[in-house]
Amino acid sequence: MENKIIYYFLFVILFTSCYKENLNEDETKVEENVNYIKEGSITLGKKLMNPYSLKNMQLAYNSLYKKKKLKESIVLSPTHYYIRFLPSDSFEYNLLKSDTNLVLFSYPLDYEISEGEQYHDPSLPNYQITWQYTKVPVNYCFPNIYYEVLDTLFMPMEINVDSSKLKSKKLFKDIWDELLEESLILTNNLEKNEHKIQLKGSKWNPSATIKVWDDLIKQYIPLVGAKIRVRHFLHWDTELTDANGYAKLESFRYSVNYSIVWERANWDIRDGWYVQAYYNGPKLKGHWELNIDGGKSIKYASIHRAAVRIFYGENLGLPRPISYNTYVHKICYIDDKGTGDYWANVGNGLLPDIRIYGKDPYTGDDKSTIRIFRTTSHEFGHAIQCLLMGNIQFWQVSKIIYESWADAVEWAITNKEYNDLGLILPFYIQSDMDHQDTWPYKNADNAYSPLFIDLIDDLNQYEIYGNNKPNDNVKGYSISQLAQIALKSYGLTSLRDNLKKNKPNNVTDKQIDDLFTKYYEIWK
Repeated sequence: MENKIIYYFLFVILFTSCYKENLNEDETKVEENVNYIKEGSITLGKKLMNPYSLKNMQLAYNSLYKKKKLKESIVLSPTHYYIRFLPSDSFEYNLLKSDTNLVLFSYPLDYEISEGEQYHDPSLPNYQITWQYTKVPVNYCFPNIYYEVLDTLFMPMEINVDSSKLKSKKLFKDIWDELLEESLILTNNLEKNEHKIQLKGSKWNPSATIKVWDDLIKQYIPLVGAKIRVRHFLHWDTELTDANGYAKLESFRYSVNYSIVWERANWDIRDGWYVQAYYNGPKLKGHWELNIDGGKSIKYASIHRAAVRIFYGENLGLPRPISYNTYVHKICYIDDKGTGDYWANVGNGLLPDIRIYGKDPYTGDDKSTIRIFRTTSHEFGHAIQCLLMGNIQFWQVSKIIYESWADAVEWAITNKEYNDLGLILPFYIQSDMDHQDTWPYKNADNAYSPLFIDLIDDLNQYEIYGNNKPNDNVKGYSISQLAQIALKSYGLTSLRDNLKKNKPNNVTDKQIDDLFTKYYEIWK
């Protein structure tokens, strides 16, 4: 007990010294020029005339020709279609998502639009996946999914071929800026501060700084690796935030709509069971600074933090759950009471791989950011084991092995995340993660045990908490080493034997046997 008491007071001292100067009343005040999350649904405003439509571009071209700004009169040809898909089920939606050339939006792109976290077409029933809007080249090969063509577009600068090989792209390269501005004027889409721009040197680069509130350290921290999307009607660009939460995008000439899309190449966070999670931000001609402080967005950001560390960050040498066929993990955030679970690819893409619930299963209160982070890390612990063992083999493993392994991943990754933020986790969180003072339980599932944590740390709960606890004199295994051992183990006996074959120099077979005695007794 003395070790944990010393550990707890060390946390108090460090927490106070590291963060006291930041925990003043100004910390929670709204900062000037900083945006905060606007919870709830997006609302559509006025429908806008599309300046990129073929019809309006032709009118703009004719207008410039009449003003003698162009030498010849020509008939423009379409380059793209503005379309919307209506997937009938999750299979069709996932098929659309698997096309990496499609950029999907859950809301129409030719309306004034508010900030918000979700949009569902009011003409559709709530259980149906809403329309998915995008643009495609005129030669696009459509999948067997219902779609509608909303408009024909003229956007020659976005045709993905070398300009020297495309007459229209080469022809319009020099006049594109003037042509687009003329179309904006004719469609009444040019804002007052954008009228009569100086074409040379008038471009600007959208940029964003995204931070997220952490309930434990009570500060906003940079959100790393988030996908920022900017859009001017049907022209868009994306970029990832860096270590400071900052992203700089390609140049535009006009105001853009900012948004965050909660996806990366290896995972995709869903709002509920099916639809892409996102936050639609403001329309600006300037820097977007967002502090994520609530709504579903703070839950998405906490899931994202864990996923970034597991897949791309310092993860203590754990295998990355990245498959050879670039499988995308579908993480469904459920804004309801519950914990979390891992289904793997049991539905062949129709069902989520991971579900994370946002509210306490007993009280219904919103979960803290660290609780969401922990649960996500735990479920990715399953994903690591399942991906490297294989789906069929994974489900043959004893529950005490795969749940204790996921608990160890949660414990290790969460400690690493907060240690890197300069914080030693408090005793009550450590105890809740390692279970060493509470396992075995009287009225709970004993599969969630400290077995793998016991192999890493140097705490013997038998000596501290009494003889009903495991006698843990084993230490020195690493989480990365245990990953490889766990992948060969289906039950306690095979795990024990594999540990003996791969034990550190200071560990004996007897110490391993002594540790496993209590686990055999409880998990019969």
